[in-house]
Amino acid sequence: MEENVFVTAAGHPLTDKEWAIIGKYFELGFNGTKAAVAAGYSKKSARQIASETLSKPYIREEIKHRMKDFAMGQEEVIARLSQQGRGDMRDFINKSSRALVNHPDGNLIKKFKRTVTTTVIAEDKSQTEEKIELELYDAQAALVQLGRIQGLFADRLDLTSDGQPIAILRTQMPLDEL
Repeated sequence: MEENVFVTAAGHPLTDKEWAIIGKYFELGFNGTKAAVAAGYSKKSARQIASETLSKPYIREEIKHRMKDFAMGQEEVIARLSQQGRGDMRDFINKSSRALVNHPDGNLIKKFKRTVTTTVIAEDKSQTEEKIELELYDAQAALVQLGRIQGLFADRLDLTSDGQPIAILRTQMPLDEL
C-alpha cells in the first residue's frame, strides 16, 4: 500500500498531519489551534503542536506561498468594491431566508438576521411569523474607496506647476542685512 507523499511548493516533503494543518489553517481563519485539532491532534496538545508546526521555516514558506493565491489582487478588490457600490436593497426584498442565503449577490450582505416567532392561537392551532433583517455593505463607502483608487479626489495638495516641480532658489544673505 502506497503512502500519500505531500511536498511544499519549494519541494520539501511534509507529513500527512503537516499538510492537513496547513490546509485547515487557511480553512479555519488562520487559527493554528483549531487547525491542529481538525488535523487529528487532541485539544490538549493542539496549541503546542500548532505553535511548533507553524514555526518551522519550510511550513512558514508554504503558508507564504499559498497566501499569494489566497490574497486578493488589485483587480479583485476593485471588482468587489464596484459590486458593493452598485448594491441595491431592491434585489433582496421579498426573498425567503433560503433564497437570501443562496443569493448570487450574497457577498453584498453585511448582516443577516432571521427571527421566527410562533404564536399559539388555540390548543391545536398556531401561527408562525418570519422576520428578516438585512444590511448591505455601505455603497457610499465603497464608492469613496473606488474614487480614491482612481484618483478622483485630491487628498493632498499638489505643489507643482503643470506636473513639474517648482524651482527653489537659494541665496545667502549676511545676517546684518536681514
